[in-house]
Amino acid sequence: MLGMDRLTRLLGMLTLLMGTERITAAELAERFQVSKRTIYRDIAVLEEAGIPVVLFPGKSGGIGVMEGYALDRTILSQSEVLNLMRLMNSFVQLPMGMEQVQIYEKLQLLLRKNHPEGQPAGMQEIVIDHTSWSSTSVDLEKHNLLLQAIRKRQKVKFQYHKPTSEQPEERTVEPYSLILKTGYWYLLGFCCSRQDFRQFRFSRIGQLQELSECFEPRAVPQEMLNIQENWFRRTPPIQIRFAVDREGIPRITEWFGVNALKHREEGRAIFEFSAPEDEWLYGLLLQLGDQVEILSPPHLRDVICQKALRVYERYQKLTS
Repeated sequence: MLGMDRLTRLLGMLTLLMGTERITAAELAERFQVSKRTIYRDIAVLEEAGIPVVLFPGKSGGIGVMEGYALDRTILSQSEVLNLMRLMNSFVQLPMGMEQVQIYEKLQLLLRKNHPEGQPAGMQEIVIDHTSWSSTSVDLEKHNLLLQAIRKRQKVKFQYHKPTSEQPEERTVEPYSLILKTGYWYLLGFCCSRQDFRQFRFSRIGQLQELSECFEPRAVPQEMLNIQENWFRRTPPIQIRFAVDREGIPRITEWFGVNALKHREEGRAIFEFSAPEDEWLYGLLLQLGDQVEILSPPHLRDVICQKALRVYERYQKLTS
C-alpha cells in the first residue's frame, strides 16, 4: 500500500509531466526532495497504473508522457477553472504548501488543453494584491503558524500590542479563523484570559508561539465573523458631517466613495459618513489636514482641535 507522502508525490509528478514536454529525473528529484533512484521507482509505479510515461534518451532527453494524454476536463467548465485560478492568484503573496501547488498546477493543465498556444486569455484580467507596503517574511511566517494551529486545533500564545496600552499583554488564544478585511489580516479566536471571542489584528501580534495544548472547538458567534459589525457593536457609531475644499475633493471621494458626497456649495463639497468614535476616527480626521472642516457633531470639532493643538505645541517646542 502506498503511503500518503508517496501518493502526494506521484500526483505532483504526474501533474508536472503532463504540463511540460519533458523533464529530467534530476529536476524531479530536486523538486520533490528525494533521490533520482526514488524518482525512477515512482515512474515505474505510474507505468503500472497505466500512465503512458516515455523516457527520452540523450543529452536533451528526459521523462514525459505520451502526446495526447490529458486530464479529463468534464468536472469543471473553463470559466469555473478561470475563476478558481483568479482566486488563487489573489493570494499569490501567501506561501502555498505542496497540496495547494498541486491544485494550482492541475488547474493550469485543464486550461492548457484548450489554449495550447500559451496563457489563456483572461488569466490575468484581475490581479489582487492584499499585501501591505510593510509586509515582510515575518508576516508570512505568522500567517503559516496560525493557519497550522487552526487546522491542528492547538492553542497559541503571543504578546498583543494594543494602541491604547503602553505595554503589550500576553494572550493565550484558541485560534479559529483568519479574516482579511480591507487589506488587513485579523485572527479570530477565543481569548482564554478574557473568556470570550476576540479579533486580533496581525500587525499587533508579536512573539507568536504554537502551544502543545489542544482545544475542543466552540460555537463561534456569527457577528464575530464580520469585522465591521463587531467594531460597530463595541463602539456605537456617530454621524459625521464635514466640508472639503475643492483641492481635497478628489482625495476624499477616493477614500469615502461618491455616496458620501452629499452636495457641493461655493467651491467646496459636503461629505457625510458614520463610524465609531475612537482613536482610529481621530487619526483619520487629523490626516485629512487643513482641507477639511468638521461641521458636526460639535464635540468632535473640539476633540480634533485639541489634538491638533498638542501636535502644534510639540513641534513648536522643537523649533523655538
